[in-house]
Amino acid sequence: MLASLFVAIAATSWYLLPFWRESPELSHGFLAPIFVLGMLWQSRREPSFAIAGYATGFLLQSCVVIGGIVIAGIAVLAVLIQGPLHSQTAFLVGIATSAFILSGVLALSRSPSGWVHLNSASLSAAVLWWLVAPLPSGTLARVSLFLQHLVTTASVKTLVTLGCAAVQHGKIIQLPHALIGVEEACSGIRSLTACLFAGVVFGCAMLQGLPRRLAVVLGAGVLAVIMNFLRSLTLCLLVAGGIEIHSFWHNAIGYAVLGVTTVALFFGCLALKPAVSIKGNQQKEESRKSGTGALLVVHAIYAGVVLLLVILAVDKVWPADTHERTPPDLQSLMAIDDLGWQHRTDDTLASFGPQLNTSCLRQEIYARGNIQVTFYVAYWSSGQSTLGSVALHTPDMCLPGGGWISQPTPPPAGHYPLPSPRRFAFVMGTYPQHVWFWHYFDNRLINSSAGLYPWQLAPAVLRRGIRVRAPQWVIRVSSNLPLETLVNEPLLREFFARLHAAGLAGDAEDDRTSRRAS
Repeated sequence: MLASLFVAIAATSWYLLPFWRESPELSHGFLAPIFVLGMLWQSRREPSFAIAGYATGFLLQSCVVIGGIVIAGIAVLAVLIQGPLHSQTAFLVGIATSAFILSGVLALSRSPSGWVHLNSASLSAAVLWWLVAPLPSGTLARVSLFLQHLVTTASVKTLVTLGCAAVQHGKIIQLPHALIGVEEACSGIRSLTACLFAGVVFGCAMLQGLPRRLAVVLGAGVLAVIMNFLRSLTLCLLVAGGIEIHSFWHNAIGYAVLGVTTVALFFGCLALKPAVSIKGNQQKEESRKSGTGALLVVHAIYAGVVLLLVILAVDKVWPADTHERTPPDLQSLMAIDDLGWQHRTDDTLASFGPQLNTSCLRQEIYARGNIQVTFYVAYWSSGQSTLGSVALHTPDMCLPGGGWISQPTPPPAGHYPLPSPRRFAFVMGTYPQHVWFWHYFDNRLINSSAGLYPWQLAPAVLRRGIRVRAPQWVIRVSSNLPLETLVNEPLLREFFARLHAAGLAGDAEDDRTSRRAS
């Protein structure tokens, strides 16, 4: 049992090392393994929670194990879809580790050896992993945006109250002679995470009892928000006084706030610390002896399932010994002349390469009279991106951000040049745009009904045996006329013939499946 906990702590720490090293707001994670072990050791010195009977303990552990297996399974799906080093995957691994530690603590707390007790100290050891794993990118963006708006609004109102002219423009504070932008790094998300971590550590080290420790953690969160507001207000006052803040003052005030926060947490714990240590009745040894074997078996089953899931994830992520296909020559593929169309290459598309994580992308725009047709192809080699990352960049998710409004699509055609296109229609002002879109992963079409969540995309990966590292590409054809009316146009027929010749038309199996569905 102890070995399984040590392995879980060591494996999770090794996995999270890149996030701790690259994310400043998670640099405190390097201390997490030491503090977790210390909290588990600290739990031995404190009374255990009173659990009424063996049946209640067994039910509680079973719920934890079921929840942990579900989270671990979703984490494996995130590995398959988003990749092992995605923030969503890491967050799920952190939660799964918390559940695993809690399951072990529940079993060990009933052991007569008394190695670990179930109390607020061991709960702190489990919860700490929530604060050292990165938040999913979407959640992080929403939290950062909320904190940015909060600190900007509070700073402007306070400046006006103090008699300093200030106007808020979103996340920008306009002063009489300067503009101050509250960036994501200044939102307070870093200090909030660090303060919550420090609150858990200080509370466990200096206090006893769940209410006091919980009060310290909640106070640490409130203190982080207040101190970040004071930091922002101080910088604004310095700028209003004509002092340059970009170098010394910006960093100095940040470190000062961190020091003041730490000292405040320390004295807060001293204030909450009772004069006499809390005493409580330990569980009777007889009650700890009862049912220990069954709880150990439940945890052993949990560990076995987690091990199988890890093996599955490693097997899927490990590079396959297959020949990497050569990226297509997009210029020769997409530049079509002598068909009565004028065409030009969209040179602005290269600026989206870093965002899409590929330089192999091209867009050709064709015009004849008042008819416009656009071809777009992007290609990713194995390991260059993940299925979930590319699946985010679909017309219905990207075009509305540029001002395009979704419209009903025209009736479908009886046959398409490539099977099962995703069909969209948009309008900007009075100008329409009809779109066909395909996304291929490992030469297989990703269906439009799959969705974007790991549990929606992963079944295709598991059912078809697709590996995580595989080439993928997207094809988009758009026109100001319904493309169903242009399906026999020589320009489109030539383009799709070249796609077939270049091996970018997907597997024949997908084509047969599409025809059977039709």
